Amino acid sequence: MKNLKIFLLHYVYEFEDGHEDVKLLGVFSSKKKAQAALSDVIKIPELKKMKKNFIIDVDKINWLGWTEGFITIR
Repeated sequence: MKNLKIFLLHYVYEFEDGHEDVKLLGVFSSKKKAQAALSDVIKIPELKKMKKNFIIDVDKINWLGWTEGFITIR
């Protein structure tokens, strides 16, 4: 089975100190479906003004994408 694409709808808020708060709102089988969900979300008056904080990322299933490890910066 080949690696299938998925589309992730995120809300990203960057604080003044540079830290980010990222919330996963949904996972979709197509970009079109993710865009439709985003269109629904930004119809909510409180969220419409934060339109620039929503992003759609593409990723794959059945694939390990982060194998280098990590560090924590404080």
